[in-house]
Amino acid sequence: MTRVLHTFETDVVVQFRNGFYIASGFILLIFGALLSQLPHDGSVDFALLLPAFVVSNLLMTTFYFVSALVLLE
Repeated sequence: MTRVLHTFETDVVVQFRNGFYIASGFILLIFGALLSQLPHDGSVDFALLLPAFVVSNLLMTTFYFVSALVLLE
């Protein structure tokens, strides 16, 4: 169990050192800004748009993390 904890700790340190969390926060801020620009008068159905925003955010951050980790190897 200690190997798993040490591996997790090392991964978090490497990701923090290389700016992964800063990039994820930046993408999150961009998506928040995009969502805040949508009209609130009921003309746009948030129930239809929110899953698309969440999935695209997950895809973007996952692609960034995996590609960066591969390049760092």
